[in-house]
Amino acid sequence: MSLASRFLLVTAAFLAAACGRKMHRAQPIESQTVTVAGIPVHVEQSGPKDGRPLLFLHGGRFSSATWKELGTLNWFGSRGFRAVAVDLPGFGKTPESDLEEGQFLKQLGQSLKMNKPAVVAPSMSGRFLWPLVASEPDWFGALIPVAPVGIEEAASTIESVNIPALIVWGDQDQVIPISMADRLAGMLVEAQNLILLGAPHPCYLERTQEFHDGLLKFLDDQSSS
Repeated sequence: MSLASRFLLVTAAFLAAACGRKMHRAQPIESQTVTVAGIPVHVEQSGPKDGRPLLFLHGGRFSSATWKELGTLNWFGSRGFRAVAVDLPGFGKTPESDLEEGQFLKQLGQSLKMNKPAVVAPSMSGRFLWPLVASEPDWFGALIPVAPVGIEEAASTIESVNIPALIVWGDQDQVIPISMADRLAGMLVEAQNLILLGAPHPCYLERTQEFHDGLLKFLDDQSSS
């Protein structure tokens, strides 16, 4: 697969034209506690319960509140997705867990009754993503790794995994080099890159609308293919 053919250099103007600007009714955000391996896990969710499941993990300095405050949960919930953000073990309102990270993610999906979710995994939450990608790729509907950790460590186990993937990076990332976006795209069979110009490591904070638009286009394209 040619990486060039998978590489999307994104600007706000391009995405606005691609996705359009329709008015959507705001959806309420519901706070909830689910039990995973005996611990209470805090989640925030928006959108119809039967909508396409979209699960947001978070980086080491963040929590589910990040996606609520950015308007991400409401934005996707108002577009018919079941948008769920979780406090991972040891963060936000969720206590620590001894459960292996990949198994935590799998059991979380079971507790939430999510079937083949699209999973957004920024930075630190790559630790939860890669073990399950390697062991049970069919569990996922799509992958959206956002400058995730653990790429090199997972390389031998995720090589040639065939899950639709949108790899998101800020071109001013000073934590994980942007060259790793191409490295990851080369490992996966069905991947494309979304590069947010002028954005740092948590690129969705400063380029929120571009992130929303790019993710929506990816999910819509996947649904129609």
